[in-house]
Amino acid sequence: MIIYLLLLPPDGFALFQGVIFIKSQYRGDVGLSAHERCHQSQMRQWGLLWWWRYLTHQPHRLRSELEVCSV
Repeated sequence: MIIYLLLLPPDGFALFQGVIFIKSQYRGDVGLSAHERCHQSQMRQWGLLWWWRYLTHQPHRLRSELEVCSV
């Protein structure tokens, strides 16, 4: 499920395995949606602690972003 919000600090982010938030101005941006879906896939692969580790451990975050960007 994608939820569009007018006021959102990042352009988009995946929250849990079934919800993606995207800034309203990027509605229809296929690339951003695909990027966030890749993060959801990472959450399924690495478990529920993925998000916490993503926020608190810079090397994990960089690895996550590089993996998504290479898809």
